[in-house]
Amino acid sequence: MILVLSNSAFESSTDSVCDWLLYLEANFFRLNIDEIFNGRYDIHFDIVNDVLTITDTVNDQLLDFNDIKIVWSRRKSDKTFDSIIDECYYDSISFNRVSFARFLSMEKNTFLKVLLRKIDEHKWLDDFENVNNLNKIQILKSAISVGLSIPQTFITNNIHNVNSKNEFITKPIFEAMGFLGDGGSFITHTKNVGDINIKNERFIPSLFQTDIQKKYELRIFYLNKKFFAMAIFSSENKRTKTDFRAYDYKKPNRTVPYKLPELIKNKIIDLMTMLRLNHGSIDMIYTTTGEYIFLEVNPIGQFGMVSYPCRYFIEREIAVYLNEKSYE
Repeated sequence: MILVLSNSAFESSTDSVCDWLLYLEANFFRLNIDEIFNGRYDIHFDIVNDVLTITDTVNDQLLDFNDIKIVWSRRKSDKTFDSIIDECYYDSISFNRVSFARFLSMEKNTFLKVLLRKIDEHKWLDDFENVNNLNKIQILKSAISVGLSIPQTFITNNIHNVNSKNEFITKPIFEAMGFLGDGGSFITHTKNVGDINIKNERFIPSLFQTDIQKKYELRIFYLNKKFFAMAIFSSENKRTKTDFRAYDYKKPNRTVPYKLPELIKNKIIDLMTMLRLNHGSIDMIYTTTGEYIFLEVNPIGQFGMVSYPCRYFIEREIAVYLNEKSYE
């Protein structure tokens, strides 16, 4: 059996892979982490006999942990602390909602740790603990060690250390994230420091990199030493010049399939092996001087944006890979 760990909403990539698994008549169970606590699943853990059973009440499907051959982890719960606080409001009860939300969050996270430990490490496509312990700085240092070039990178909390505002960009130390608000949806992305009105001399420690002159950006999906690469001509659009994630929906960037040089492929394979990753989305830049610059790898990055324009059918590739592994 294939176990797919995901969320119930905003997971079109997972939905597409599951459609292919259905087409292949693969034996799989989709467990949406965000629905574990809303009553969709019947859960019983006999601690004395070490038997955990989970039943999907919607599909009337039983998850037998002994049958799991491989696990594909797409998402953990994205529920925010504020939304947990909102759940903790009861007119008839007087308590500190923040403290109770913290307790409720710890209860949920502790059970998730129990659940994840029931899955043998060798059964993961990419080990959940490893994926969640990786960070951008560790990945950049590993990229250097395998011979990939990266931008000059530093973390500082003092504006005086950014000596020339127009030569640097800033991005999250963690990952790009989306937020929903009254004005619509917002996505964190790379910004040129010169475009930001920094009012304070000191701020939270933030990541800065040299602003590299790029000919185009590369988004690469990697699956078990196979490459699905796409060039994004974002530098021709003022809005997306610094980061293609500052999407221009009225004038979308031109995107085309791309063939990576074997030397770059081999270095990426070395990097992914060092990071113990079998799949992930990789961002690189091809500069105006003909250099390949590595930016980052996201182990759970979206791949539909590469799959559909380039007709790579990555969703099918993942489904076939999972299905083959489930018979090993």
